[in-house]
Amino acid sequence: MTPKRQFIVFLLAVIGFVLLLMLLFGRSPAFRSNRSTQVKKEFTLTEYAQRDSKVVAIIDGPINGDDKHRAIRFTISRGTRLAEVVQGYEGTVIKRQSQPNNPNAYNDFMHALQKTGFGKERKTAIKSEQGICATGRRYVFEVYDNNDRISRTWTAGCIKGNSMAEPSTVTNLFSAQITDYGKFTSGVWTDY
Repeated sequence: MTPKRQFIVFLLAVIGFVLLLMLLFGRSPAFRSNRSTQVKKEFTLTEYAQRDSKVVAIIDGPINGDDKHRAIRFTISRGTRLAEVVQGYEGTVIKRQSQPNNPNAYNDFMHALQKTGFGKERKTAIKSEQGICATGRRYVFEVYDNNDRISRTWTAGCIKGNSMAEPSTVTNLFSAQITDYGKFTSGVWTDY
């Protein structure tokens, strides 16, 4: 056997040995990382009910002048139920109502939201709610865990966004968390 053939046989033996090791002890790191990014864990809102979490719903009004623009933002956590009326596009809070909450009430609320699909995404070609439904309302739903946003979905009155949740059901659940919600929001949407 010539030295050239011996080298080729040796090289094939080394490649075969490496392939055998890969089969016995798992795939290559590159293959493993590609595979792990393809598997997406199902989002389960109730996993966060017993944690330092909060859920936020924003009802954003029609696109108009900064002085007339209004949004209502709800923030519900284990310890607090907060509603805010926001003026303009820079987030100036002009009215706020905060009430205490407790872990049992929050747990029930989270289970009710879970049943609506809150926090779950669906595929859509439209990436953002910005500019959508200019004369209507946009709805943004967020989930935070230890102040880190882990979910942000949206929908609008004129088009479905990436949220699986029905906006009227979600906003009814959130508004029911605020005592005298009707009085609190009186006059917010009358300028339209």
